[in-house]
Amino acid sequence: MTNSPIWWGVLLGAVFCFGCAWRLHTKSKHETAVLLLVLGGFLLRLFSANDPFLNPWDERFHALVAKNMMSHPLRPMLYVHPVLPYPPEDWSANHIWLHKQPFALWLMSGSMKLFGTHLLALRLPSVLITTLGIGVMYGLGKRLYHARIGFVAAFLWAIHGMLVELAGGRRATDHVDAVFVALILFGAYWALRAAQQKRIGFALITGLLTGLAVLTKWLPGLIVLPVWALWAIHYRQHSWKSWLGHGLLMTCAVFVVAAPWQIYTHQAFPVEARWEQYYNYLHLFEGLEGHDQPWYFHLNNIRILFGEFIYLPLVWWAWVALRKRSDASRWALLVWIAIPLGFFSFAATKMPAYILISAPAIFLITALAWQHFKIYQYRFGRWRRLVQVFIMGLLLLPVRYSFERLKPLDRDEAAWAKRIEVEGLRQTSPADSVIYFNVPHPIETMFFLGGTAYGYAPAPQVVDSLRGQGYRIIVRE
Repeated sequence: MTNSPIWWGVLLGAVFCFGCAWRLHTKSKHETAVLLLVLGGFLLRLFSANDPFLNPWDERFHALVAKNMMSHPLRPMLYVHPVLPYPPEDWSANHIWLHKQPFALWLMSGSMKLFGTHLLALRLPSVLITTLGIGVMYGLGKRLYHARIGFVAAFLWAIHGMLVELAGGRRATDHVDAVFVALILFGAYWALRAAQQKRIGFALITGLLTGLAVLTKWLPGLIVLPVWALWAIHYRQHSWKSWLGHGLLMTCAVFVVAAPWQIYTHQAFPVEARWEQYYNYLHLFEGLEGHDQPWYFHLNNIRILFGEFIYLPLVWWAWVALRKRSDASRWALLVWIAIPLGFFSFAATKMPAYILISAPAIFLITALAWQHFKIYQYRFGRWRRLVQVFIMGLLLLPVRYSFERLKPLDRDEAAWAKRIEVEGLRQTSPADSVIYFNVPHPIETMFFLGGTAYGYAPAPQVVDSLRGQGYRIIVRE
């Protein structure tokens, strides 16, 4: 349980690692400090991932599909044996499940195949890939600017409340978004290397990672390509021919990675694939599933995700970029933020995690603002105290948000009760031959117990017909 002494020890261990990392950072021992950040970030994510129940929206659905992919990796299924009619367009109750691209689900499925069908194995890929992101965030900041900027950006990634929650499966879109954001960061890191060194191998890696991002959560993963294009212009390692050539190579790599799954699903599951394609289109013009928000939703929400002071660094960086319009490197970070912010503000369906693909750029700008105003605070005269509050708030407000998201003192015990209730249905018959009816948590029932489960009671003649076909029927009173 979250409140056990062991897990409190894990949380305190994370805090201790972060404290030691900052102490070493002040002594310019950046590499050792980052190792401690990685360890602290891992412990923080482990704490978030220890819930002994499946979280609703959307982890329970992702978990069940990933479990079923252990046996059928190319046939994503929610209900493996849908004995009753179902609507193919209802992703929460259908058979073939194409609601998300498959890469994150494959990772979850592979982890459970290796370590067993339990919840920590399910969450382990998200925990590890977002932990690895701490080191990559440091590397990106160091290569772009210097080690101090890289360290602060890596710290902000390590403690970010929503990233930690997503890795633990606690927020909607959970592991899919955790893997997606990490892959965009990895792609951006190699895009920077490709821009600085003009090596075909680096361009190919960038394209492959971008393709995996697309294969995780579709076309927003392409944000890496315009960011690379601006960095390549800034570092001037490319002639216009090599710039176009490397860009084409990256695009081809994206296509090679992501296109086969799209072609396959449209051939193997044409009804479901066409519906999901149309459903993605509907996100632009309809507020689906209760996610209809005003146009300024994401602009307002970034203060929650990144701290209430975040607007000042963003405005400062835009002003810095405008002062030197020819510095494409500065524009790259703005584009990394502006394109997702503009696109998802236009789309009618809005969810908090959509803008998270810009998180690495926001962390870098926050670190740059923190460093700049820390160095030049004494130039502000009688406003110096106010600037110092701003400097502290840039880091402390995200820390506060992280603590709020972890909820170490307030976890949903009712959710734990779901698992107790589900396991109370446990039986000895082969799972494929069992059908549960009138259970309050059918998705959890199928994940933990197998079989087929429905949340309602059927007509008596339906029960008799299924028993006649050899099924064991359990109807919860």
